[in-house]
Amino acid sequence: MAPPIIDGVYSGCEEAFPTAFSQANLAFNVIFTAVFVGIFVAAFFVRGKTRGGKKLVGVPFIIALFLQALSYLLFLIGIVVYECSNMSSNDYMNISIASNVIARVADWLLLVVFAYILNSMLLKQLEISSSGSKTVFQIVVGVMATVIIADLALSNYVNTSSRKWDFDFVLTLLAARAFSLTANTLWLISVTISAAFSLSNISALRSRRLPGGDLIGWLTALYIFLFIYAILEIVFSSSLFWPSKIPLSNGLSLPFSFISALSLAVTFIFLICIAKHISWSQTIQKTELEYAPVIEQQATHGDGNGQQDYYQQTPELVYSKRADDGRRGTSTVPLMYFLLHHDTFPSYTQNLYPAPNTYAICLFHY
Repeated sequence: MAPPIIDGVYSGCEEAFPTAFSQANLAFNVIFTAVFVGIFVAAFFVRGKTRGGKKLVGVPFIIALFLQALSYLLFLIGIVVYECSNMSSNDYMNISIASNVIARVADWLLLVVFAYILNSMLLKQLEISSSGSKTVFQIVVGVMATVIIADLALSNYVNTSSRKWDFDFVLTLLAARAFSLTANTLWLISVTISAAFSLSNISALRSRRLPGGDLIGWLTALYIFLFIYAILEIVFSSSLFWPSKIPLSNGLSLPFSFISALSLAVTFIFLICIAKHISWSQTIQKTELEYAPVIEQQATHGDGNGQQDYYQQTPELVYSKRADDGRRGTSTVPLMYFLLHHDTFPSYTQNLYPAPNTYAICLFHY
């Protein structure tokens, strides 16, 4: 039963969150619950207006964002109910475990988005159909899924087992933390591999002047925040192995948690911005030379003796090809055709003026 309400406030919450840390922790969870819910709502409006990059904010992205918001909301509910009611420590631990599982699944889906989907889209911009790079990221995603599942299983076993600090429990706890550290290190390696492929593809797009080359700023910022998030996760999971002289106290863990959550939120925002970028909707125009119609003319000439003369000259095509912006293919400058017929002059330099029956036709093509 919920605590009785006195003047609109639960009587059990009058003495809730008594310390500065507990209040800061509450504020932290309220802020980022609101942030991720806001990003989730905004993503639906943005996705409806996104064309070429819509795949980047597809189902995996939406589910990952929803699970992150749900994780923070669930943990917020857990700490409020724990402070304002007689919830047992075991129930609070179960809520924390559920929140952690949801967050790790969201992390894996985020990896699918920026490692597999984003790099596949960049390869498509390069018109590369080779499946070698895609196979690499399929392996990365598959390995990380296996590692995350094993990490969650071992961590949850420790959290739900007997909390008596005997020798066996300490060994199990150390093994679980060591495996979590390994999982977070592999996550950092996955981010590094994805960043190397993405920036390499962007460099290739820029060198070929293809659409997508100007995404380099967005991608650089995206991976900077992913690196920050991955490094801080390693810091948290390795804190148990630090020397006792430099413990990760509450006063230090909360700022780190804030930076980590902010980096994750900014990562989702940058992915939305990348999906909305105009380069995904630009097409590559292929070079096509346009030719003006060729006019064939034949002049006959009689020399007075009844002899039939003839003269016919093949039209000369003069054109120039100018390289245009790589995003728009190529274009041609105006073409000029000169059709010259000379009957009475053995060479073009004998007279500065054309003969009466010399035809000069200039066709300009715009």
